[in-house]
Amino acid sequence: MKAIIFLRDKLGDVCSWLSTAFLAYTVLIIVLEVILRYIFGHSIVWSGASARYCTIWSVMFMASVLVKDDDLIRADFFDQFLPKGFLKIRDVIYQLITAVIFALLFYFGLQFAKNGSTLKITFTNVSIFWAYLAVPVGAALMAIQFILRTIVQIHDLITGEHNDPRYLREQAERIAREKAIAEAEAEAAAVEAEVETELEAEHHAGHMAEQNAEQNAGQDAEQTGGEQ
Repeated sequence: MKAIIFLRDKLGDVCSWLSTAFLAYTVLIIVLEVILRYIFGHSIVWSGASARYCTIWSVMFMASVLVKDDDLIRADFFDQFLPKGFLKIRDVIYQLITAVIFALLFYFGLQFAKNGSTLKITFTNVSIFWAYLAVPVGAALMAIQFILRTIVQIHDLITGEHNDPRYLREQAERIAREKAIAEAEAEAAAVEAEVETELEAEHHAGHMAEQNAEQNAGQDAEQTGGEQ
């Protein structure tokens, strides 16, 4: 199981880095294009097409990371009102549907890429096949992560362990939240203790001032009586 988790995490890290690289290129080429067009009056003819297709590659790589982390968009508001047994059955159905979607996306994406192999990206000699290939590659990566996550979930269900990224993230968030609450309570207790100390000091100072005043008044009265 350690090998499965290692493969899952490393594949996710590689996809995350590739997604970041493609997205960084997209931002840089767009900024460069704006500078060249509006300041120097020139432009790069292939910048728009390259930015567009690099964005697609970035999205498809990051989609596999979201599958790994079980972070795809979901409507789970009503889950808290449904029985856990029903939720498990529903999740199994969802996983089967997701597997079919990945398979269809890979098959038709690959066919679409092959059909575009004779076309060229605008203002370049690069086949558009490499741009369209992002869809089947992304679908394959999502399918791999989906299979790995399913294996880990089955293992955790049998052994009682917790290796699912979503569960680990929720636990980390819960621990961080509890730690923050404990720190806030400790800080509040410290402030309260400091306030109580200051109040006690003020009360003691006031009491000492009253005693001094009474002593001074007694001494003045004795002096006045002696003079008389």
